[in-house]
Amino acid sequence: MNETMQKELLTRLDVIGAKLGVAANQLWALFVRQSYIDGLEYLVLFAIALCLSPWVMRNAKSLSSRDMGYSENVAGPLMWTTYAGLLIFAAIMACSACDSLVNPQLAAFKCLMASVKQ
Repeated sequence: MNETMQKELLTRLDVIGAKLGVAANQLWALFVRQSYIDGLEYLVLFAIALCLSPWVMRNAKSLSSRDMGYSENVAGPLMWTTYAGLLIFAAIMACSACDSLVNPQLAAFKCLMASVKQ
């Protein structure tokens, strides 16, 4: 991190810290720890999405045509759309987990900037 960016970060941390009544270094450690927790949460959601995808492939077509009364022409695209949405969700969670776990300082910085803008 260059010197200007570090000064800007500390200034913004001091502003938030003054409102909350804590020191900037304590606040920064809290943001970094929270990014680790977010990364683990994203990993759990990624694992859930991957575990659900085989179930969706096996059961969605029969469930949609039997229970919902859809014709066979609608059940196939509905199944594939659901499956594609689940895989897209899994990919987003995997990217977010990597972002938070590999570089927690950057994730904390992004979170800090988002909270300062509000």
